[in-house]
Amino acid sequence: MKDLRSGLSFVWKLRGLRYLIFIAAVVNFFATMAFMLFLPFFQKNPDLGPVKYGIAMAVLTGGMFLNLVLLTAVKVPPSKRFLLFQVCGVTSFGSMIAFPFIHSFPVAAVILAVSGFTNAGVNVFINSVMQLAVPQDMRGKVFSLMTMATLGLTPVALGLAGALAEFIPTPLIIGGCFLVTFFAGMPSMFLGSFRRFINFRPRQGHGAEHSIDFSLPSCWRPILPSWR
Repeated sequence: MKDLRSGLSFVWKLRGLRYLIFIAAVVNFFATMAFMLFLPFFQKNPDLGPVKYGIAMAVLTGGMFLNLVLLTAVKVPPSKRFLLFQVCGVTSFGSMIAFPFIHSFPVAAVILAVSGFTNAGVNVFINSVMQLAVPQDMRGKVFSLMTMATLGLTPVALGLAGALAEFIPTPLIIGGCFLVTFFAGMPSMFLGSFRRFINFRPRQGHGAEHSIDFSLPSCWRPILPSWR
């Protein structure tokens, strides 16, 4: 319980991280609902079926893999990180809103590829910044809290999606869930503390355990005195 309290206290004090975990929990909940319904969506649609479902999932994950390979070869400056994070987030969830209403499978496959590509970018930026900004002795606690927040409600999301699918057409649920994820993430684009967190730059010559850069706005200093 002591580790849990210290982890919660750390996350609460660092506003950018606090917002990140909350938004990630909401986004993951509704995205899980949407992705859970992909299989029945393809099965019920006579123009799709299991073969195209397999192709669609291959295209989606292929887009993710391509971005992961690209980011291993391209260095993104911290000053540009938040801009790319915004572009990837808006593109990933914005494009998926239209996906269930596209009647051309090639166009739908392109949307999935773009969404997978940009979604991988969002996840890479989040994990990289958390590794940089969180001290080594707090990293396990913070990542555990992040996992608990994003995956803890997965059973509820799966059950709710299945129950709603009994009464509401799956395209509407999928599109509606991605619409919620899109608007749930929008406030983060205008939060200065969140922007500074994503653009976080470690001090030169120090490891991640001494990673606070005090060239950041002074509002960070009072809440993190132990990081000097």
